[in-house]
Amino acid sequence: MNAGSLSLIVSSAPWNVFATLTFRRVPSEAVAIRDMLGWWDWAAKIARIDRERFLAFCRIEKGELNQRLHLHSLIVVPESCLKNFYAGPRHITKAVCAWKFGISRFRRVSEFGDSAVPYLTLENTSGADFYESQKTSRGQ
Repeated sequence: MNAGSLSLIVSSAPWNVFATLTFRRVPSEAVAIRDMLGWWDWAAKIARIDRERFLAFCRIEKGELNQRLHLHSLIVVPESCLKNFYAGPRHITKAVCAWKFGISRFRRVSEFGDSAVPYLTLENTSGADFYESQKTSRGQ
């Protein structure tokens, strides 16, 4: 599958949560994927969606400065469930607590013009790990 096909498939989903998930101790890619799958299981459960129907996409990436492995993920959850992923600057959400491996950041994906999908499908590779908000949310 070429990048254009991947982008078309990924951009057709109604994503509403973008996550950046890091690790205190950098694991192998296989362990990172296992941890992501476990986190997706948690997200599907909290959203009350059968895991087989849960929409999720992930990109594994190494940071620009120190090459530390981290993950970016797009998921779809019901609007009523969004408070579990982001709730304002001084609130710790359930999603932050559920990711036990390091720091996690979450933001809402806007329906139109959001740069998360092009970034995750490698159409936009500007700045692999230089402040997620700068490259995926237009600094929101």
